[in-house]
Amino acid sequence: MRTKMFASVVGTALAVSAAPALAATLTIDNFDTNQRVTDVPSGSFVNSSEVTGSDILGGARDLSVTNTAFNGDSTDATELRVAGSALSFSNITDARGEGTITYDGVGNAGLGGIDLIIGDNPSFFFEVGDFDREVNITATVMDTMGGTSSYSELLTLGFNPNLGFAEFTGNADFGSIDSIEFFVSSTDTQTAVDGSILSISVQADDMAPIPLPASGLLLLGGLGGLTVLRSRRKKA
Repeated sequence: MRTKMFASVVGTALAVSAAPALAATLTIDNFDTNQRVTDVPSGSFVNSSEVTGSDILGGARDLSVTNTAFNGDSTDATELRVAGSALSFSNITDARGEGTITYDGVGNAGLGGIDLIIGDNPSFFFEVGDFDREVNITATVMDTMGGTSSYSELLTLGFNPNLGFAEFTGNADFGSIDSIEFFVSSTDTQTAVDGSILSISVQADDMAPIPLPASGLLLLGGLGGLTVLRSRRKKA
């Protein structure tokens, strides 16, 4: 019975030391906090705003839009809207435009040097709902020292939702980030665009293996000592 119990305890301790690595995820925005900005050539709509929410990285989200082409119709609008746990970007009829989503803390106070390197091969991950036309997405990060890095990709059929940090160009320190900005543009398209993003996060491959806690090392050391002592008693 003692032998079985000893083997069981040692097996448990070794299992802890060899615990499987876990994939890492840092949520930037699940889009649970509603917000809407619209740019209409003929109107006085709010085309930029900030909202606060506990589900948003840094506690706040800034949205802004610019209508860049409305084909002569002064009611054609460009819009960014957060509702129903999704961020929607749309250009009504033949309008085209640009939208910016920024995370830089409440009142633009900054993210305080947040570490985005949460594991191996980290990347921004977009959970895309649907886009009926091509749009360009650019991600830009700025660190606490003012260094910046950016990466652009065309959101189209076969779009890779992972924007790997290794693909960014610039000199930002991803371990000390002060602001994150995503820029969406349909300026180069010829027709209206409607699409949605369900969430944005940082994801990484498996983290390094979990080390054995100090208490586990002490446990193994103590059990080893008991084994030696027991062996000596048998010989005596």
